[in-house]
Amino acid sequence: MQKPIILLFFLFTSILLRAENLPELNLQIGKKYLIETIYHEEATEGTNRTVYDKKRFEFEATDFNQKELTYDITLVLKYFMHVVQEKNYGEWSEKEVYETGGLSTYRNAIVYLNMYQVPVKFKLTKHGKIISFTTIDFGKNKSPEGFSMNMGDWDQKRFIEEISAIFFDPEKTESFWDHKMDVRANFRIIHEDETKLEIEVPNNEEINQKASEKSLYGQHQRNVLMDRTSGLILQDKLSFVWKFIGEKQITRYQKLIPEFSQKFEVMQKTGVSFYAKTEILNPNTSVRILVQDSTEYEKFIYLSYWDQASYSVKSFRLEKDKSGIFNFSFNITDPQKIYFQFNSRTMDMSEDQGIFLIPGDNIELEIQKITQPNRLIFKGIGADENKAWLAIQQVVRNKKPLTRSGIEGSFGHYKDSVFRILNQEKSNLNPDFYVDLVNTLTYSDYTTKLDLTDSIKDYEIPIYNTLARRNPAYLRFLNRYLYSFMKKNRRLSTNYTYNTFDETIYSLANVLFPEPVLGEFLTREVEHELQFGKWESAKMHFERLKLTYSNRPQFKTTEHIYQSQSMLSPGKPFPFETLTDVNGNKLNLSKIKNKLVVIRIKDLRINLMNGMEFRREAWNDYSDFRKDILLIQLIVGTKEQFTRIKPSLDNKTDERYIFMDIEDLFWGEHPAMPLLSKNTIILGKDGTILFNRKPDGNELVNAIEDAKKPRLLNHESAQLLKIVVFTLMGILILAGFAFISYRRISMLKFRQEEQKRRMRELELTVIRTQMNPHFMFNCLNSIQNLVQKNKNEEAHLYISKFASLVRQALNNSKKDEISLSKELDSVREYIELEQLRFDFVFKLNIENELDLSNIFVPPMLLQPFVENAILHGLITKKTDRLLEIRMHKIQNRIELIVEDNGIGREAAAKSEGKGHGQGILLSKNRLELLTEKTGIHYDLKIEDLMDENQNPCGTRITIEFIEEE
Repeated sequence: MQKPIILLFFLFTSILLRAENLPELNLQIGKKYLIETIYHEEATEGTNRTVYDKKRFEFEATDFNQKELTYDITLVLKYFMHVVQEKNYGEWSEKEVYETGGLSTYRNAIVYLNMYQVPVKFKLTKHGKIISFTTIDFGKNKSPEGFSMNMGDWDQKRFIEEISAIFFDPEKTESFWDHKMDVRANFRIIHEDETKLEIEVPNNEEINQKASEKSLYGQHQRNVLMDRTSGLILQDKLSFVWKFIGEKQITRYQKLIPEFSQKFEVMQKTGVSFYAKTEILNPNTSVRILVQDSTEYEKFIYLSYWDQASYSVKSFRLEKDKSGIFNFSFNITDPQKIYFQFNSRTMDMSEDQGIFLIPGDNIELEIQKITQPNRLIFKGIGADENKAWLAIQQVVRNKKPLTRSGIEGSFGHYKDSVFRILNQEKSNLNPDFYVDLVNTLTYSDYTTKLDLTDSIKDYEIPIYNTLARRNPAYLRFLNRYLYSFMKKNRRLSTNYTYNTFDETIYSLANVLFPEPVLGEFLTREVEHELQFGKWESAKMHFERLKLTYSNRPQFKTTEHIYQSQSMLSPGKPFPFETLTDVNGNKLNLSKIKNKLVVIRIKDLRINLMNGMEFRREAWNDYSDFRKDILLIQLIVGTKEQFTRIKPSLDNKTDERYIFMDIEDLFWGEHPAMPLLSKNTIILGKDGTILFNRKPDGNELVNAIEDAKKPRLLNHESAQLLKIVVFTLMGILILAGFAFISYRRISMLKFRQEEQKRRMRELELTVIRTQMNPHFMFNCLNSIQNLVQKNKNEEAHLYISKFASLVRQALNNSKKDEISLSKELDSVREYIELEQLRFDFVFKLNIENELDLSNIFVPPMLLQPFVENAILHGLITKKTDRLLEIRMHKIQNRIELIVEDNGIGREAAAKSEGKGHGQGILLSKNRLELLTEKTGIHYDLKIEDLMDENQNPCGTRITIEFIEEE
């Protein structure tokens, strides 16, 4: 009986000791932390409801009570997305939708907390327990309907439970299905180091017992990564399968979005093959790349990604740090695909060289290139998502080409393989990544079919899927859904295509799609119109979009596209007046007479096209008008493709080939960037754009006839031209008088400035001639003292050193600047002279970073201050005399310090026979004149040093100036 008791005692003790291993909270007062949580309730078998909640909490510890060991916390709900989808009569629809910045049908307290950014305050123990909670600031707000806000007991209880889960409440960490999980008493350490602790929470017997009592079957898996320093949860993954009236898969995910640094410097591409230092402020995502390669193959890594804000590709060059690691930190707001290449500046957005990042990821990527070529090993936050991504890409690369006949065959097997990988990794994946990717793959199926009338019912997936709204495949699906809806209701016109966006589509979208899906759909359709040259329609729909959605982040991207595409709208001049063809011949577009200029764009980024097929396709639509047009083929590709395609292109008088390097287009604001989305642009007289689309036959005939008309001025135009000419002549005459007057004034100012400059040089020369005799007089006086004391050997040595010193002074006095090393040599010789007369200690301290031979100063900059320190500070002191010179660099500023431990300036001034330092006064005046002359500001600061009893104990002279580049 005693053995079981002893075993139970040791077991209980080990559990308590193990619980103490979990770090307590250790928050920095005043620092803001950002935590993201996702709750995803996914319907599987027999359930008609899905729930998705995504929140970002920003909290700050404002104070810490040492007696109670509690923090005062202020928390703000910065972002909130809530979506509930339900299936009714076999079709899915969204019942509740809310997202920050969007409209909502989900009106509750949490929505208003987010909408008004209302802070909630509570006290938190070091173990993560909330002991008081207040929403007093919440009541100060009113709803849009004018009602006072009030958070009910139930809402507050749920909100406190959600916050408790963030901080790992030891007594009660309740899941969303009301099962208590006492994590701190039931865990297993998987991995730990000095900074992190990874634990796993196994199945709890109490949960299983309650599940069986309620005729449920519960199975959960939880993995937690904690920070030892702060005690916060870096990442919390919890997955729970609940079988009750069908099956429900519930996942809770938590992530601390780290603050890597306030500023991160990196080399960013600013133009073709040009990289410049760029500061990235407040990065929230980090990648560290280690290449396992014994050779020096990888000197640089080039990272590229598509930036939605600027609507262009961004590229960065990374160099290895001292540990052989490539570091990169940047700021993203949405899931982002990053591509990387080694020692190559050519953009290659291939799936083999890429990683998938979500805001807050902190990934360590190891690339093995010798033992297993191109093998990627991921660690850190976001690693599981990339492992799944690589596995999915392997399936995608191995699938056969998709055809309509093969949808149920090879593609079905491919789709099953992809979803099997996703389901296997579901418990490890960020639900945001899982939901986004699942819907992308699902809606890709719809893009392979032309008629969705029957397939919508077969698949039974949400039509208004907010979670996938940013996926291009989903937005294409919405367009085809409207097409199917119109066909089913016999509203489809005979000339309707998938690219049509007319008033009927616009009206139907407003009726069928809820927010925020409607805004995303309309934005995509406007961008689509802009990119395919439907300018008039795009302009009208863009103005509508601007009135309703201008406050959304996505609108900035649409506005950028609108502005860039407007460069190619009818009536605007073509961005290039002159083009150079592949044979180096110049072509001035504004001087082409009696012909239309038809510009066709071909993109060769992916496949190199045969020259003859290329030409035949280009001429197909304009073969009847060959003699009346000049056809220009804009070939967009890489330089390697250009060298391959050039031999296959024949130079014809009526057809020209223009090559544009893809790097020129993608990096930086390039005027040809909008051309990539155009098929045809037609120019009329003077290089003005007539059409940014393919015109019909009648439009083309009329444009050709207009181009053949002679370019003669009519009477009104001639009169207008005369007025313009006379006006310009008057402006030129006035400009001539103004230039002559400006010239005379400038010459006068130049002479005055020259006189001032010469005066400053004369003043400096006078000061220098005064400083040299003053310095020599003091040295001769010292020699006289040695002779009077019959110290002949010392006097002889002194005279020898004095001669060398005078020679240096004379040589340096002829120069405006000398190196700091030469100035220091002169000062050392002078100090050695004075040390022959009386004992004192001299110390010199120079930082390693200072290159004295490349820093230039005026001659005799330090000598007067050293002389003053010896003759007025140290000579009258009996013992422990110390003279110290320090030189160091702070950023780009140089500091020179002369310090003594003498009797101080006030005592020296009172001593008999001691002046106030004529050399110091001359040095001050000299530095002021040098500042005026050279523009280099010399700061001179003189400090009287005091001991603990406020008695004088020396003097410190500081000279500070900016190092010249």
